[in-house]
Amino acid sequence: MKEPRLDLPVSKGWVEFRDYDEVSGAMYRRIRASENGESRGEQINNMTLATAAEMIEDWNVPTRPGLLTPQRDRKALDRLPGRDLYLLEKVLLKIALRILEGNEDDDQADEETGETPLPVPAAG
Repeated sequence: MKEPRLDLPVSKGWVEFRDYDEVSGAMYRRIRASENGESRGEQINNMTLATAAEMIEDWNVPTRPGLLTPQRDRKALDRLPGRDLYLLEKVLLKIALRILEGNEDDDQADEETGETPLPVPAAG
């Protein structure tokens, strides 16, 4: 199973994601390690970058010719148009939660706030 191709409205590009079954133990551990951060914003930035590096299989961003994927260029997300990044981050957080929590249900966003919660590491 994999997330459907994401269309990027501003750049008129697209993003394709890896299949969840391709997630290795090392990939899982790198995404889990990204939960560190002093603030919620820093945690989200770390998690979306780690998940992008592991789970974006390919992309095309016509307004940024030659832009490498986050796996090959850790600053690639910074070069996306803001609205494209916002939409991509929503999907990346959903992917991270599914990987870390093993949940394949549709969206886990809080129905009241619309925010996607960060996973809480298990004690022990």
